[in-house]
Amino acid sequence: MDTVSGYLKARFAYVRQDLEKVLAKLADSDLAWAPRAGMRTIGGQIFEIAGKEKELIAWLKTGVWPE
Repeated sequence: MDTVSGYLKARFAYVRQDLEKVLAKLADSDLAWAPRAGMRTIGGQIFEIAGKEKELIAWLKTGVWPE
């Protein structure tokens, strides 16, 4: 059976592939679009996903959730 960390790392790789496909179709100007005022932009949402991946990988390596 796979480990939890192995499963998460595989899932991150899968999500990363999907995000790269999306980014390839968007211009920089598209990343500034938000559905409405006060909501995250497309770029901001992708940045949030990337940041969460970084936090989770740090947690997997250390066993401590980063501040």
